[in-house]
Amino acid sequence: MASDNVQVRLFDHETGKISEIPAAELAPNMVAFELPRVGVVYMDAAASLLIGEVFPPIVSPEWEKMVETLFALLPPFFEKDFFVDGLRTDGFPVQELKVWMLVAALYHDILPSCPRGANLDVMDVLLALVNNGKQALQMVDFEYVGRDLAISILNRAQAFTLAEFTAFWKDKVDLDQLRLLSEAESRRWETSSELRRKLGDYKAEPLWVVK
Repeated sequence: MASDNVQVRLFDHETGKISEIPAAELAPNMVAFELPRVGVVYMDAAASLLIGEVFPPIVSPEWEKMVETLFALLPPFFEKDFFVDGLRTDGFPVQELKVWMLVAALYHDILPSCPRGANLDVMDVLLALVNNGKQALQMVDFEYVGRDLAISILNRAQAFTLAEFTAFWKDKVDLDQLRLLSEAESRRWETSSELRRKLGDYKAEPLWVVK
């Protein structure tokens, strides 16, 4: 459980204002971001929908293949249509795809060393890390995931290297194509004055990503 003593900052994308609340009061839809000149804040995940209004979803055979390959490597408790549509319409779909690729690589790296039947526990801790960064441990419910297991998962995740990520994915997807899509997404942000206006001239970057 999150500690009542841990304070986190909330960023209102409409007003640009920042406020503080106890981490225990964070709504489930709040995720952590690193904002330039601001630092780590929590933002309503629905704010990414504003970006989706500015940019149309990605549609390409290369993209579809990457998403299909990724989904096949995730544990079977994700709903496919919801997951695929969420990626396709995300404000930063390539960045989001890379985050999920990292989650999948870590899941397959960590699971063999965990107790039998720990599939859901491993994924819960990894998602806590993706969504909450340095506050991940405070957001894990220890009634369901043992503290020692959670700490070991987080330690391994933080030690995971780009070389390990590349080794896992190099024979599964076209990493050169992924890089090109990522570069195109960055250029798209830089040339969009409308997107800058809607997000108050801040580019929201997930805390825990493979660059």
